[in-house]
Amino acid sequence: LTRLLAHGIPDRSTFPSLEYIICGAAPLSADLQKEFMEKARVPVPNGWGMTETGCWGCHSDPKNIVPGSMGRPLPINEMKIVDPKTGRDLPAGRVGTLLIRGKNVFREYFDAPEATTQAFRFGDGWFDTGDDARVDERGDFFFIGRGSVDTGKVDGEFVNFLAIDERLWTHPKVQEVCCVGVPDPIRGAVVAACVVPKPDISFDSREIMEYSKKQGLARWEIPAYVLVVPEIPKGDTGKIQRKVMTERAVAMLGREVIDDRR
Repeated sequence: LTRLLAHGIPDRSTFPSLEYIICGAAPLSADLQKEFMEKARVPVPNGWGMTETGCWGCHSDPKNIVPGSMGRPLPINEMKIVDPKTGRDLPAGRVGTLLIRGKNVFREYFDAPEATTQAFRFGDGWFDTGDDARVDERGDFFFIGRGSVDTGKVDGEFVNFLAIDERLWTHPKVQEVCCVGVPDPIRGAVVAACVVPKPDISFDSREIMEYSKKQGLARWEIPAYVLVVPEIPKGDTGKIQRKVMTERAVAMLGREVIDDRR
C-alpha cells in the first residue's frame, strides 16, 4: 500500500471490478489504511492469523471497517485477551496476550511436546499466540505487537517499536519506517528509526527528530538516531524483519548487537 501511494494509484476507472483489497501478514496502521482507502476509493479490510490457525483467525467486514482494527473472530474460532502471567481475562481496552481456540487451531507441534504444552498452558484448548493485542467494547481486535520481535527495553523502559513506527509513518516525507533498539554505553539501548524517504523529496533526519517530539512519544521512545536506508527488509509474506533491520542499524552505527532478552 505504501508503494502504491508513493508511486501513484491508478484511476478507479481502470479497475472497476475490484471490490476490496485484503490486507494481512504485516501490521497496518490506521492512518495508512484510511489514506489508502480515501485515495484509492477501495475498501481495505484487515485481518490476522498464523500458521497455527490455518492462516486466518479474524478479519474485518469490508462494509464495516474500523481503521486500525484487525477485525473480529471467524465463526469457527474464539479469541480473547488475558493477563500473560495469570491467564485471567482482561477487560475491553486493556492490552494483554491474545489467545485463540477453535476448529482451525492446530493440535500440536510436530515432535515438540514441551513447546506444545507451553503454547496451550492456559488450558481449555486456548492457544497462546504470543501476540500483544486489545479488544474494544464492540468486539473488534487491535494488534499491538509480536512480543518477541516488536518490543524491547530502551533506557530501562518497556518500548513497543511497532507503536513508534505508526507514529512516524504519518510524517509526510516517510514512505516506510522501522524502529529498532540499538546499544548505548550509558542508557543500555536507544531507539534508532530506519527510514525510507518518499522518492524525489528532500529529506533531513532532523525533521524526524522534531516530529517525534510533537507526536507525544515518551522521552525514551524518541529516536536517538535516524538512519536513511534504501529498503526495509521483509520476509516472503511481507512481514518486516525487525531483527535483520536491527543488525543493519547496528552495523551502520558501528556497534555490537546486544540482546537484552538473554
